[in-house]
Amino acid sequence: MTRSIRVLFLTASLGLGLASEDVVYTTPSPQVWEAMPAGGGDLSAMVRWDGSLRLHLSKSDAWGFQAPPDAPPGTRFFNNVSPGHVRISFGAGAAPRHFRQILDLEQGCVRLEVDDARIQVWGHPWRKLLAVEIHDPGARLGRPEVELIEWRPTMRVRRDGDWRLASEIHERAARPHLANTGMENFFSPDRDPLRGRGLGVAVTTEAPTILIACAVTTSGDPAEAARRELRSAVAQPVDALRAEQRAWWRQYWSRSHIRLTSSDGSAERLARAYQIHLYTLGCVNRGPVTAKWDGGPGLLEQDRRNWGLAEWMQEIRFTYWPLYAADQLEQAQGLFRHYSSMLPYLEAQTGAMWGLPGIWVPETVLPWGHAEDFVLAAKGGPLPPHYQRRDPARIPYGRFDAFNPYVGFLFTSGLELCHHYLTYYRYSGDEGFLRTQAYPMVKGVTEFVAALLRKEPDGRYHLDPANALETWWLVRDPADTLAGIRAVFPEFVRLAERYGRDADLRRRCAAILRALPPPFVPQPPKDTPRNRENPELYRIAPFGLSGMGAPDYDAALDEFTGRRFRLTDGWSLDALWAARLGLKREAPRLLEEHARKFNRFRYGGWTSNDSRVYPGGLSVTPFLDAGGASAIALQETLLQSHGGLLRILPAASPDWSGAFRLRAEGGFLVSVEFAQGRARKVEISSLLGRECVLENPWPGRLCGVRGEGRTVLRSRARRLRFQTVPEGTYSICQHSD
Repeated sequence: MTRSIRVLFLTASLGLGLASEDVVYTTPSPQVWEAMPAGGGDLSAMVRWDGSLRLHLSKSDAWGFQAPPDAPPGTRFFNNVSPGHVRISFGAGAAPRHFRQILDLEQGCVRLEVDDARIQVWGHPWRKLLAVEIHDPGARLGRPEVELIEWRPTMRVRRDGDWRLASEIHERAARPHLANTGMENFFSPDRDPLRGRGLGVAVTTEAPTILIACAVTTSGDPAEAARRELRSAVAQPVDALRAEQRAWWRQYWSRSHIRLTSSDGSAERLARAYQIHLYTLGCVNRGPVTAKWDGGPGLLEQDRRNWGLAEWMQEIRFTYWPLYAADQLEQAQGLFRHYSSMLPYLEAQTGAMWGLPGIWVPETVLPWGHAEDFVLAAKGGPLPPHYQRRDPARIPYGRFDAFNPYVGFLFTSGLELCHHYLTYYRYSGDEGFLRTQAYPMVKGVTEFVAALLRKEPDGRYHLDPANALETWWLVRDPADTLAGIRAVFPEFVRLAERYGRDADLRRRCAAILRALPPPFVPQPPKDTPRNRENPELYRIAPFGLSGMGAPDYDAALDEFTGRRFRLTDGWSLDALWAARLGLKREAPRLLEEHARKFNRFRYGGWTSNDSRVYPGGLSVTPFLDAGGASAIALQETLLQSHGGLLRILPAASPDWSGAFRLRAEGGFLVSVEFAQGRARKVEISSLLGRECVLENPWPGRLCGVRGEGRTVLRSRARRLRFQTVPEGTYSICQHSD
């Protein structure tokens, strides 16, 4: 029998310049794939109701093992595990006459209405704490019974008075599994990434408020650490804790917004999905470690996920990229804390694996910097079945014996990471970040990639062999990597000159830039594609070298039109490429098609087509990558600012109307009201006092720029250029001739 499921979306004004598209279930959520996320940025839960209230816990720095110690080198040994599952049972047995489960975006919580009873589940924004508030004046539900459920044999469950506790301390060491890149001795035994690492959970059991606390420790008793977290929370009035939580979400939502309407409702659906994605990031992506793209919104069953503990650069970017324009720069810093903390490990691993200077950023990397996809010394032993052995005659660089061919020679990862460091600076204007965090990474990656390039008799520098993303293995001059070189090397040269550093490397990079192979050169047919990416379009995005206004626009448009792979995966960039090409009908169409394919979890989360395990082909967990890809593309249909030029509504459909406020490179907050794809009102707030260069929102029309109590510019030029002052606000309007 097919069970009828109803989902409603409520739209209400927040009074914050944005709309809240709350998700409402009118029938219970008995299946794990129907759960909704709630969290405080670190500890989170997927919440559902099957007659009991169920919370499946997630925490990004809860690590464990997923493969036995004797698995072959190069195996993905580690996983990001769940702290546990909390079930709150009630005495009521009859099905409720009235039921609603609400994903309340404005308040940052999951609310339930079960007849007259009301329940709220929310996470505290800086404590490692979840709260379940139960208001049952008519005693409809009965007395709650709290059960803490664990499944790993290492996780010991016990009572502590009225509290429930669970904890584990890893006795198994990670260090032996780092030998695949020669890094088994990088950490001393007492600093092993997993041995001695503990995970503790503590839960109160008395209504009306049940609190769940969690702690991860590198030494000591994790149960006691969880107790301390819980005691600290219990000592505070729940009203005070809730007030802190509500204030955090008010501030979160006040920073930016997108409101859209269209005649067919597609724009509303995209804006709603955008809101839910930003809500999810607020719930899960502010912990000590980045939220994983697979299962980042929350695990659904035990520790089940497909891709272990490692992050892929091609995936983690989607977690952070939308945060720049959403003006969530504090959260965006998590990407740079993640990778900058790895630098000593990455540098040592680069020498061990490649014998080259600089920093090699592997495509897949564990939280401390380790690369799982290689075997330094195979010694004739077993390898994972998809591995290949390195042929020194074909592949002149590298010291390792075997590698995962999907990512082993993918060198774009470090370049794209550098591009994100530089992009963050352009949004934030943080000179300290640029000097102390961005420059060391940019210099290290540039030094490594420059050492791979060889000048050949044609007078050009070539990269041969290397992967073109995961799709083409061991090819000559992969387009994605060359685009990354063209985007990042000039920035390194400028910064090195500005800081008076690294003169020899600066000269080598300048020489390489003068003699790279040209872009968009037709390539002979390649081997069978191994994935579904379009590396030749990386010039458009992420690297921003081609697109509207670029000299090679026609070539870029031809590449996009003739691309081989079309919206095949949640992580596909088709809509973003269309937006950067200014395709006002194609970009919105691709956004809607992408959402139809992948925005399919009941609460509004995003699925993937690489782990279809639940009905309808839903993935084993919700994924962050597709939501991020949609969010970035939607932002860039409305506002683009790469290359130092602000473009308003560059790819918005003529059928769209609405309003938005988004952050732009250069430190500008851009607020726009528009109708049928045309701007009606434009206001720019300058946070840093830099020059603003704006493409005329009304091409050919006379425009006025008014700020600081006066008109600062009147022009009908294609580009409007005016100086701003810090905290100045500027209104742009069209004038009649």
